[in-house]
Amino acid sequence: MTIVHTKMDKQKTVLLTGKLRAKIIVQHCLLASLFMQTCSAFDTSGTGIAALRVRGKTRVAASYKAVHTPHLALYSALDTRRCVSFNFDDFRGSTRGTNVFRPPKIESWDSMVRATRRLVRASILRTRFALQTSWWCFPLILTLIPPYFFLVLGEAPTTPSWWPLQQVFDDMRPEYIALFLLSNSAYYASSAVLFRDRRRGVPHPQLLPWFTLVAGLASTVYHFYQSMGVTVAAEALAYVDHGIAISAGLYFLRKCGLPRLGTSVLGFSGLSLFKFRGDQYPASHSLWHVVSALTIISWANDLVAKRKKYIARELSSKREGK
Repeated sequence: MTIVHTKMDKQKTVLLTGKLRAKIIVQHCLLASLFMQTCSAFDTSGTGIAALRVRGKTRVAASYKAVHTPHLALYSALDTRRCVSFNFDDFRGSTRGTNVFRPPKIESWDSMVRATRRLVRASILRTRFALQTSWWCFPLILTLIPPYFFLVLGEAPTTPSWWPLQQVFDDMRPEYIALFLLSNSAYYASSAVLFRDRRRGVPHPQLLPWFTLVAGLASTVYHFYQSMGVTVAAEALAYVDHGIAISAGLYFLRKCGLPRLGTSVLGFSGLSLFKFRGDQYPASHSLWHVVSALTIISWANDLVAKRKKYIARELSSKREGK
């Protein structure tokens, strides 16, 4: 039995961008693999596929019994803009009755080389674009350190010696610990203000309130285990808290730009509180939570002020042009 697939219509070839090429390659791999499995299921009487034609110029010829082979899926996926033609002759066994397999013979490697170069070039461009636009999320790699320690190394993670975990809550009264944990509510208030402004039409970046909310949640959980004296959980959550906090700050820098003078003074004043360690840590870090939450609101409003100033300048220049 011979199965001949219908020829594809001769329409204009659409030039695929680097962004779409990867998706189509995956689709070609899956479709080619599925097709080969279907062909092997059909070929129960010892007869193979007569011809399979896909759009392009590259020619691949093969003669063997129709069985699933991943090589052909690879060949059909490498060149997405050019057509690949497969030829499956009827199987003819040797006199000894063994199955003879002859791999596909490639008549031209030029198109495959060009396609591979295009794929590599597109991958490099996409990687460069990701580095230029998403560099702010790289500190989130810190959140993978605890799973790596627990699952791969089989041990609990520890904080570095130059940034040790502060364990000063053993002799602290419970109400002071509650006030320390309550200072994280400043992040929830800041995220609520940003959500309210977005509902009112203020053009804050979309992830700004969400990042503030997630940073507040991570800080609350981390400081809870820290204040309760659960060292293993606290040291693991320290990486999560710091990774989210640093990424949130870099995201603000990416979307809001450099802050104005008042916001910069407020932010650096909060960062200066990190030098207080030991018994001064609970009070100084609680104050850091409040100051950083206020800095978030001020920094977001700086972006709104910059946009208003830009719009006013553009309107005045158009009026002068008239």
